[in-house]
Amino acid sequence: MSGSLTPEQTLERYKAVLGPAAGLEFYYFKQNFLYALHMWGVYKAMFEASERRVDLLNAASGPAAWTIQQAMRHAIILALCRLCDPAESGRGGCFRNLTVARIGASLEPNDEGWSACLAQVEGSIPDLRALRHKTLAHSDLPTATGKAQMSSVDSEKIEAVIAAIGRCVDHIFTTRLKTTYFWDLALEDGQNSGLSFLSVLNTGVEEEKRWRDAEYVRAFRDHEGRFPRPSPPDWLKRS
Repeated sequence: MSGSLTPEQTLERYKAVLGPAAGLEFYYFKQNFLYALHMWGVYKAMFEASERRVDLLNAASGPAAWTIQQAMRHAIILALCRLCDPAESGRGGCFRNLTVARIGASLEPNDEGWSACLAQVEGSIPDLRALRHKTLAHSDLPTATGKAQMSSVDSEKIEAVIAAIGRCVDHIFTTRLKTTYFWDLALEDGQNSGLSFLSVLNTGVEEEKRWRDAEYVRAFRDHEGRFPRPSPPDWLKRS
């Protein structure tokens, strides 16, 4: 693991061990992977760990919670698909992509361990890639009109892709950098972030319930029998 190294020192270490170009690419590839992991951790904490957490989100605003859920899930799928794209794309390979395949190009051609890692990635990504191509990045006509069906993408498939990419990252660290990297800490950090958000939201929802409670209302009615419910600040009002 990078330990107490600064980001700049970590980058220089990667470049020194892997080579200037490969080290630079691996550094930013790892950052993109950690970003996807963090998002997945937030998503799991908010929408998959407990039905009561989903109930809390719906109590705040069901439509808003659904929108956040869909946007996050799509962003995670897109992020993982980008990491698994070909090293080059476009006519004549005019676009160079920061992907698992590009990272692997810097390794020895007879690295059987890497070949196994890459095969696991390619075996886990097809359903996510199809969803990206047909509904997220494009609107495939047969799919959009219900004439063509797609395989569902559940959490198990998403986690299979994450595990496959993580295996590739592990391979680079153990065989080239000669150390261990605990990439799953980004997942835990995301889960903690999601829980912090829900904790604050729960405080607000519980306060709202107290204002609606009949006995509480009667205790705080003004002299004309009205309930002086507090008004939200201006920055929480529609403009």
